[in-house]
Amino acid sequence: MDRWVNRVALVTGASSGIGKALANFLASSGLKVVACARNVDKIDAMPNIVPYKCDLKNKHEIEDMFKFIESKMGGVDVCVANAGTNTTPKLLDGNYNDFKELLNLNILALTYCTQLSIKSMRERNVDDGQIIMMSSTSAHRIGSNRFYSVTKHAVKAVQEGFRQELRELGSHIRVCGISPGIVETPLTRPCMESLSSSKWRTWPTP
Repeated sequence: MDRWVNRVALVTGASSGIGKALANFLASSGLKVVACARNVDKIDAMPNIVPYKCDLKNKHEIEDMFKFIESKMGGVDVCVANAGTNTTPKLLDGNYNDFKELLNLNILALTYCTQLSIKSMRERNVDDGQIIMMSSTSAHRIGSNRFYSVTKHAVKAVQEGFRQELRELGSHIRVCGISPGIVETPLTRPCMESLSSSKWRTWPTP
């Protein structure tokens, strides 16, 4: 991690769960971290962490955040596109607005933050930048939350698309994805508590 000391990392969805843990880890490793969330009060007060309030479903707020990073910190060297949600009903009885919210946060916000991060890197001739997209095992199968799986399959496609386009440009900016299974976070805790009280004590087969 030595080469990343004093470099700038953007972590979205940094107020809880994986995003919060990653923001804290990167800050403790010497990076300057812009911790993006709607509820910045939940972001840990740590040296090297700059909380930034942003609704990622709002294009203009995303743009304002990148302008802030550029003016105050120089630009983005690492982007961890972590923010997402999985609260949606099944395909047969899903509400249009619920589907739209997942598409906006899980796909469009992730894609736009990645695009602007790479733009920031290339404008400053940063050729060793890193994009990390937080996906899910649902990107590799269809689970019980099927529209969530749709969005995570799309994340996998977006990741590969960016990787191919950067390769075509001869860029060394790296794009990768991480596909965790179920992790205990405020978002998943109700599901985990339900399963822990079940006589089966195991995860359901997809």
